[in-house]
Amino acid sequence: MQPVIEGSAKIDDGFRILVDEERIPGRTDVIVSAERWFRDRDLLVEHSGRVGVMLAPEDDPEPLADDVHRLDLVVLQFPKFTDGRAYSQARVLRVHLGFGGILRAIGDILPDQLEFMRRCGIDSFAFPDEPSAERALRHSRRFSVAYQPAKRGRVAGYRHRP
Repeated sequence: MQPVIEGSAKIDDGFRILVDEERIPGRTDVIVSAERWFRDRDLLVEHSGRVGVMLAPEDDPEPLADDVHRLDLVVLQFPKFTDGRAYSQARVLRVHLGFGGILRAIGDILPDQLEFMRRCGIDSFAFPDEPSAERALRHSRRFSVAYQPAKRGRVAGYRHRP
């Protein structure tokens, strides 16, 4: 299981990524592809554990509009640190679709990108190994104020003025 950071701490959230044809285990928190979500939605809605959907960078989040209230987690993939499509997906999910669950970034995430991701509404990060997660935690503790307002997270610095 990959180390996950939410807020300023590492957590063990228990989610398990399922491959598309893998049987849905009972009482386990699962992450499925968007394709599988639409194919097996009725089964997944009745699932006893939490359910998350993983969007590929090329996936449009709009088809999830009627389902965002059913999802506990949406995972956004960053295949390369230079690929910013997931930033747009995050904004669409938070601002236009009103997704209130956990938005998780996974993939090639650099520690100095965390604040930009948080500004877009991403509040959870999965790293490939413990050293990467520790480095990201140290880096994220450097900033207590941001310049811009965000959908979720810290208040913009100009709002802290006396």
